[in-house]
Amino acid sequence: MTKQQYMRTLRLHLHGMPEREREELLAEYDAHFEFGRHSGKSDAEIAFELGDPADLAREALGDSYYEPQPVMHSGQPMGHDPMMFNPPIHDPRLMDNRPNQASSVSNMAGLAAVSFISLVVVPFLFVGWILTSVFALVVFIFTITPVLVGIKALVDISEDAVNLFEISTSFILFGISMFILPWPKRAFKGYTKLNILYFRWCGRLIGGGKTHEHY
Repeated sequence: MTKQQYMRTLRLHLHGMPEREREELLAEYDAHFEFGRHSGKSDAEIAFELGDPADLAREALGDSYYEPQPVMHSGQPMGHDPMMFNPPIHDPRLMDNRPNQASSVSNMAGLAAVSFISLVVVPFLFVGWILTSVFALVVFIFTITPVLVGIKALVDISEDAVNLFEISTSFILFGISMFILPWPKRAFKGYTKLNILYFRWCGRLIGGGKTHEHY
């Protein structure tokens, strides 16, 4: 099964999920394929590792999952063909893979280029994740500062345990955290998309420049 087939099948089985959640989940599995391609795996190997798209949809939707309805054609329902909704996922180890020699050379050249570029880019991506995580942690600490000051006052009952400066500072930090509270989520979401775009580009370079996939 190719990535395109897998993603189309998964989308079909996730039809009962709200559109925004469905697109986010599909983006995660899209990233799985790009990471796998970047590691030198074939689409068939990645699909086999992820498992049946129908099972993934059942797990994600729980009790709200229901089987996709057969496609309507000329006003008449088509017969339910399981192969239409669930293309078979074969164990790639049991398949006879005989790649075209020219394609293999192109893929190897792309892999070499991606490996060289990744030596520079991946450390920056890693640092970006660290900075994004630190930013989220700082916002969280700002948010709970009044609580920390209150705990300090309860633990230390002396008169000078908590002064006016600490109280006012804690509420100032809390106010700042309320203002920037949505930013960590946006930062994580935007940076995740940036990483996905980079690994998609790497996958396309390794795959010989296949730049358009629709599912």
